[in-house]
Amino acid sequence: YFLFNCFRDGASAYKINPKTPVHKPDTPREWLPLSEHQDKFIRWASGATGLPMVDAGMKELIKTGYTSNRVRQNMASVLTKDLKLDWRLGAEWYQLCLEDHCVAANFGNWSYF
Repeated sequence: YFLFNCFRDGASAYKINPKTPVHKPDTPREWLPLSEHQDKFIRWASGATGLPMVDAGMKELIKTGYTSNRVRQNMASVLTKDLKLDWRLGAEWYQLCLEDHCVAANFGNWSYF
């Protein structure tokens, strides 16, 4: 599914507002600027949020290159919903860390957040 969407949408799939939005179009998405909230991203990416499941999942990801899909979703939710940081930061971090990385699946899943 995500591979098809990636081929269909091309580079648009990586934009904040892709051709085919996967979020509710009437729901505004406002991200905090990374330049002012870099500490939040660093805590999230290093497994130091204070949330045990998120921190354990991130430490597992860093150490092994893997983590379960459910934990990936929870880590993504914290980054985008709680920390209010752009989902593409998380997608790029996962791309760097994951051993089983697939661009289409990674960005496709992240764009839901």
